[in-house]
Amino acid sequence: MGKKFIVLSIVFALLLVAVTSVSAITNGQPDGDEHPYVGVVFDLDQTHFCSGSAISPDVFITAAHCFNDGDIVSLTFESSPGDLGAEVYYGFVYQHPDYCPDCGPGLHGAFQNDIAVISPLVNADLASPDLDRYGQLPALGLVDTLRNQTAVTLVGFGFQDFITGGGPPVPTFDETRHVAQAKLQTGSHNSGESLIKLSARQGNDQGGFCFGDSGGPVLLGETDLILALSAFSPNDRCAGVTYTSRIDTESALNFINGFNP
Repeated sequence: MGKKFIVLSIVFALLLVAVTSVSAITNGQPDGDEHPYVGVVFDLDQTHFCSGSAISPDVFITAAHCFNDGDIVSLTFESSPGDLGAEVYYGFVYQHPDYCPDCGPGLHGAFQNDIAVISPLVNADLASPDLDRYGQLPALGLVDTLRNQTAVTLVGFGFQDFITGGGPPVPTFDETRHVAQAKLQTGSHNSGESLIKLSARQGNDQGGFCFGDSGGPVLLGETDLILALSAFSPNDRCAGVTYTSRIDTESALNFINGFNP
């Protein structure tokens, strides 16, 4: 029995699962329909979510730390996924075979190969998403050719900001896909060759990513070319620098292209 039919048999048991509220990129702006291939992914208990990108009608990439290998998850490409009538798709999670959540040098717990594929993607009618366009994979080693402070675009559904005063900071929620500009921090750092840093500066027309943006794309300039996936922040305020998982490595491209012939 094909995997699409296996997914479909589970879909009908899940049609009443609602899409819950989510939040947004820090210091960003509502994305509208600018990046229609960037979606939000939920576990079936609706207890947590991540962001990610469709690179074809049947292949969606996100961060491996978001879900367990073999999980079935739901996702939507609606820019405001809490809206009634949002089209929901389902798929299996496949973590990178060399994903390791605590193998990186330097930063404690630095993720390595923090990449997962969700495939196939089907709705209740066994149809895959038909989007206006899809995210594009980079050439091998592209990041190594880029200069420090190269402009990148971040897209996702994570926390937008924090309310301070009167207790611990409280994240704000926006329920829409957001976009922000950032800068690559190239050069050597002690966090493993599969990671690159981004400035997480707030203001000066720059933003960053935060919790819930994991797996969202780091795009080269204003293109649809995905350099990396949002991975983690070394602190609970998503400030300073943040780290992303490169997908221009031989290991990452071989893994993803195995689902994307």
